[in-house]
Parts: sequence; structure tokens; C-alpha cells
Amino acid sequence: MSWSPPDPATLAGRAASIYESALDNPDARSPNSVLGATCRVAAMGAHGIHLAQTEEARELWPDTAVDNLTRLAAIKGLTRTAASAASFNATMTATSVGAVTVPAGTQGTGTNSLIYQTTAAATVAAGGAGAVHWECLTAGSDGTRAAGDTITLVSPLSGLQVQTATVVDDTSLTAGEDQESLDNLRARLLDVWRSDAAAGNAADWRKWVRAALPLATYVAVLPRWAGLGTVGLAIAMTGPRQPTTDELATISTYVSDSSRRPVCAVPYPFAAPLVSVGVTVHLNPDTSATRAAALATLQAFFLQDASIRDPNVTTSGTIARSRLDAALSAADGEWEHITSAPSADVVVATGSLPALGTVQFE
Repeated sequence: MSWSPPDPATLAGRAASIYESALDNPDARSPNSVLGATCRVAAMGAHGIHLAQTEEARELWPDTAVDNLTRLAAIKGLTRTAASAASFNATMTATSVGAVTVPAGTQGTGTNSLIYQTTAAATVAAGGAGAVHWECLTAGSDGTRAAGDTITLVSPLSGLQVQTATVVDDTSLTAGEDQESLDNLRARLLDVWRSDAAAGNAADWRKWVRAALPLATYVAVLPRWAGLGTVGLAIAMTGPRQPTTDELATISTYVSDSSRRPVCAVPYPFAAPLVSVGVTVHLNPDTSATRAAALATLQAFFLQDASIRDPNVTTSGTIARSRLDAALSAADGEWEHITSAPSADVVVATGSLPALGTVQFE
């Protein structure tokens, strides 16, 4: 729906036209006349009503709505994914004197100043190291820790060699997720809006994958992936990043449910390989502000253009250099630029996703 409100001058002119048609020789267009002032006052009031109508019109449709977006999504059975907390196992080492019990609810701080808490009691054997499960008390990506990071206990526990726990790299290492962005929710809603179910077509498989995990932003449906009666599901998460083993298992369980999938179709969900696309660009003017604007533009461009390579979709898995250059040309403050990398269109292999790599400024 399109709604372009007239400006105050146009509205004032319309009011003046009414005076001119109703009165003999009215002075309704002079800025210093009573009638002219009346026209302008009426125009400003009417302009406010038009602006309110414009905002209401935007909120009616999923491609432009902001305040009403979650409501429109709910009508289609979609909810905005809440932020989730990071969690992990971290090892603690006891002295040789005796075993140490780490109570549930023990708290520690990371180098990011956030508070982490143990989820269950654990015992560390004397003279040995034991794994204790921790969870961040603040949901979101800021709580994510990497293997080797340390958590410092808020209150010391006697019997420990050091009052820290070291994050280990195992299947418990889970990144925190921020609340789903409105842009991601909008993309999911538009996908549902535009794609009708058809007994197991590509739109159905995408819908089922995202119903299992809403942050599965990138999904390519690849028929006959492992032979007749099979379908490959190449998946990448918001970020982009590859889905974890647990996330793939969640998706597999959901899409394999016999009450949902077509009888003869066997799905094969897999993590789409991320192909890093480095960009090297010379900006004019080359300032910190234009570099920041160019980087933000590139990030937005990859969010819009990057998709998993699907042989049945001509432009999928392709980063067209001409489109990349057009995006850079729109960066705030950019006058001109030269892109030396990539030197040509980037086309990735089937099932892979191009992702923005290192951006270098020369």
C-alpha cells in the first residue's frame, strides 16, 4: 500500500482555492492576510492528520510494519525468538587435601564483567580437575565465552588450587543469542506470506526448518540429495554461522516427524559450509567515518544478497561484483572507490553460503 501525504504548502493552496471559488477577490494566498494565515493553520492541522494516516498505512503491511510486526507475525503463527543465555562446561582444579563440592548457584565473573552461575552441584576430586556446568545470568550474545576463557569466582571456595574455572571445548559450549531482530522476523513472515504449502514443496521444508529453529535464516532445499526420495536441507543460522550438532539434531527430529513430512521423503539436514569472501577496497575520501560506513554497508549487503547455493535458483550462492560495487557507492560519505577484491563474481559450491570475510582498506 502506498500513501504519499501532501505537504503543507499544497494543502494551504487547496484551502485558498476554496476561498477563491466562494468569495469575490479574496486575498487567500498572501502570507500577510487573515485568509492566508487561516489557510496555513488549517494546512498544518491537516498535514498532521495525513502523517498519522501515512504511519497507519505502513503498519498495515508486513514489509513496512514496525510496531505491528509482531502482531502480524502472530497471525501467521510466528513469534519473535527471545534472547538465550550462553552456557558451557568449565574445569576447576582441587588441591590434594580433599575433594571439593561446588554448590549449584555458585557465581563467577567473566572478562566481560557478566555474571555466570553453576546450574548443578558438582564434585571435584582431590588433586584432580572436574567439569562444572555454567550459564550466563544475562541472555544474549555478550555472554558467549570461548574455550580457554576463565571465570573468576565471586566468593572463594576452599580447597581449590585457583579460584577460577576454565571453559572447555565440548558439546556443552553454547553461544548466547540476542533477541531475534525485527528484520529477521520480517523475513520469516514474508517467506510464509509469499509461499503457500504444497504437500512437501521447497516452501514447506523451509517453513518446517524455521519452525524447529527460527534463527535458521538460510535454508536451501536440494531434491534427490542422496538419491530418489531424499531431500537435502543446507542450513546456516543468523550471523551467519553453522548450526551446532544439537541444533541439527533438533531440526532433524522436527522435519522427520511422520505427521509432518511427506511419506516418501527422507530429509538430510546439514550445516552449510560458509565460504569467506574477502573484500579489499580503496575509498575516496579514506577516513575512519567512510570506512565505518563502507563496512556497515557491506554487512547489510551480504545479509540481503547472500544465499545458499541451489542449482535450481539461478542467482543463489552468488555475490555479484557489480551489486557489491553499487552497494559501496551508496555508503555514507563515499565519493568514489576501487574494489580490487573480489575481482569477479563469487559463485560458491552447491549447499554452501558466501559470507563476508576480512575487509581491507588500502
